[in-house]
Amino acid sequence: MKSVIISIAVLAACQKPTATTTASASASAPASTIAHTNVDPHAATKLPPGHPSLDASDPKELLKQLDAMQDKLKDRPKTVDILVAIGHLYYENGRYLDAIDTYRQAEELSAAGEKRLAELRAHVRSAATLPDDCRRTTERGYDALLAAAETRVKDRPAEALACAAEALRPVHLARARRGDAFYLIGNFDQARAEHEAVLTVDAANPESLFFLGAMDLEKAHGDKALIASGKRYWQRLLDVAPDSPRAALVRENLPKAETLFAAHAPKGPAPEEVQAIAEAAQNTPVEAGDLAAFSKILDDGEKLLDAGKFDEARSQFIRVLPFTRMRADLKSIAARAAADMGGAVRTTNPQMAERTLLTALTDDPESARANYELGRLRRDQGNPGEAAALFKKAAAKDPAFAHKSEK
Repeated sequence: MKSVIISIAVLAACQKPTATTTASASASAPASTIAHTNVDPHAATKLPPGHPSLDASDPKELLKQLDAMQDKLKDRPKTVDILVAIGHLYYENGRYLDAIDTYRQAEELSAAGEKRLAELRAHVRSAATLPDDCRRTTERGYDALLAAAETRVKDRPAEALACAAEALRPVHLARARRGDAFYLIGNFDQARAEHEAVLTVDAANPESLFFLGAMDLEKAHGDKALIASGKRYWQRLLDVAPDSPRAALVRENLPKAETLFAAHAPKGPAPEEVQAIAEAAQNTPVEAGDLAAFSKILDDGEKLLDAGKFDEARSQFIRVLPFTRMRADLKSIAARAAADMGGAVRTTNPQMAERTLLTALTDDPESARANYELGRLRRDQGNPGEAAALFKKAAAKDPAFAHKSEK
């Protein structure tokens, strides 16, 4: 099953987010493949005003320039629009963990806007026509649109709602793509949770309606309840967004859902998909063979991790983890990065931390860091006996962890 998941991710990563991509997808393709062949065609990768000048003519080159400027940019305030644009850039270059983290930052920064949107929706219906000063342009983004909404809250609340919804539209797309990114790294439960969360704030979001329908249909294998659930999501998409880039594909395949997603034996990846996987594994944005470069990044991240600076540490680890886990020659670095990442998310996402740490220990059972961080997790979970055994194993491998386990 793992190889199938990876092949889906590779196929998706090779697709460009255009309106025509979905329309040309094969009707017989698995739902998980067609679910990721595009997103909103308006999800541009170019950076908005306010960001240092970069050449946006080539997304890969733009990403290289962005990576080279990380030290200069890390303390620079970022707007919601800039974070969304950077997230899209990461996503479209296959940097899914970077995209997930950047979209998270955009979501957190727009929390006040989401609150205002929810308050307005609880009391009024949106104006049918969007005011001119609430129309998004390259110069008029999230902050300006939300400010325009605020000026109307008391006297023109229906217009305020329309303005707030337009301000948050790219944020909702970003969260939907965050769900797609979780799917592409194999975290299906979180992918579903993200898309379901999108529908609570944007019930007509075509990407989330499409994805949830595709996910139900793909895993149905003839299960009538899941097929019915998938069809409901897709029918809802046609009802609320008939002109969506997804609509043509849904319109073609919805009547055939029972046949397309009938019970069948799962198939492995085709030979060309295996080749695509092999090629994609070599296509990293840093020098994959430079173990010293990876080690330096992890060294810096581990210092931040041990200092309790978890968000900053995670930002280091996600620069390494996606580009090592598919490389047999980088297995030891991948195990180390997984152990580090597990420690970085231990307090905020213990389920993800456990999965990541157990993966690290599968690759390197003697890893001091993985045993230590899993020990801390077990201690948090109220299992001091297992925690003590893990701390002891970590200290035996690396005496530096002896004093850390006391914290």
